[in-house]
Amino acid sequence: MDEGPVAVSSTELVEDLFRKEYAHLVSALTRVLGPSNIPLAEDVVHDALVSAMHAWRFGLPRDPKAWIIRAAHNRAIDIIRREQRLLDAKATAHTDVHALAALFCFHAARLSTRLDEHGVFVPLEDQDRSRWDRARIERGLMHLARAATGDHMSRWHLEAGIACEHAIAPSIQKTDWDRIIGFYQVLAQQSWSPIVALNRALAVAERDGVDAGCRELMALAGERKLSRYPFYWAARADLERRGGCHTAARENYEHAIALARSPAERVSFERRIERLGIS
Repeated sequence: MDEGPVAVSSTELVEDLFRKEYAHLVSALTRVLGPSNIPLAEDVVHDALVSAMHAWRFGLPRDPKAWIIRAAHNRAIDIIRREQRLLDAKATAHTDVHALAALFCFHAARLSTRLDEHGVFVPLEDQDRSRWDRARIERGLMHLARAATGDHMSRWHLEAGIACEHAIAPSIQKTDWDRIIGFYQVLAQQSWSPIVALNRALAVAERDGVDAGCRELMALAGERKLSRYPFYWAARADLERRGGCHTAARENYEHAIALARSPAERVSFERRIERLGIS
């Protein structure tokens, strides 16, 4: 462990992190695991904080919050793998369970590339697809096939279908955006939310072009939930950057930074500003 100056005890530091940063840590991990896994994120962050009390007794890490995120992330992977084995052992035929198992597999296959060594979120286009777990993707495809045996389609089927298209695509450009948009359309009909609409808008941008995606995002500008959601402003900035509107992109990245809920989110947005190449 890289040791920094030990100005406080490990217990004091963990207690301070719990009081001031617990919500931010859970939020950062939820961004990786997905909103359907908020309870899991809460559990593994709590476990990581408890582990830190023991691990830090002989020296504190240089970046305690990044240590917590990494430990919680690894714990989440272990839990997902155990749950997957349990599902396999039961050999259940329930289609919703298979759909959820497929979703877990597709997300777990990408987990190792969704955060960098500092605990900072890595966008899909920057993830190293060669490091994705192909065996886990194959298992997800098996569960998805079993989930499709009936005529029932739950939100887990739709989310698993979206995750599947991302997992099997060799690149952003070769992703089947038609299918992804179709899944989002049905998901919006079943249970519309601003986040579903945001993700659909980004898929539209990939299929129909940046201008089409920007129009969809602008149509969501009045949504109160998105006005405080940093990734909405970062999404607008990403499309503006791709469209060559660097000044507007910088303004929206800065808006995202102002709303960032953790240092890791802030660093992610700051890195995107650096890509603009303007002063």
